[in-house]
Amino acid sequence: MKFYGYLCEVENPYEIIKLSKKVRDAGYSNFDTYSPFPIHGIDKAMGLPASILPWFSLVGCFVGLTAAIAMQVWMNGIDYKIALSGKPYIAFPAFIPVTFELTILFTAFFTVFGMSYSLKSRNNGSSYFEIFSIPLTPQDVKNSRPNLTPPI
Repeated sequence: MKFYGYLCEVENPYEIIKLSKKVRDAGYSNFDTYSPFPIHGIDKAMGLPASILPWFSLVGCFVGLTAAIAMQVWMNGIDYKIALSGKPYIAFPAFIPVTFELTILFTAFFTVFGMSYSLKSRNNGSSYFEIFSIPLTPQDVKNSRPNLTPPI
């Protein structure tokens, strides 16, 4: 039988924060916590470094902003000039909607890429967790004491 590690269930988020601090203080560094909702402060309690995800989002924002402005300046001011009612070829107020949309689009794409990169780099290239495939029998659910023996 392969040993996966220890598993515990807590009643509220405060308990999991206290347990994470105790595990970290005991010298363990490779452990994880799972919750159906985000818990504020769990990353600090686990001693995790700051995430690189905001940097991915910021780079995506600037790439989208630059691409939108460059695209519109090229299309309207250089490549295909159309003189309409004496309006300037490069009119930044007219660029605002497209610039906003492309900035949001690129930020979303870079954020999803960053989440995928962060997950894969943290879990040695795998996004699959064996702990979630442990079967529970109806009797285990009824007794609220799951059989935590992994399948053979």
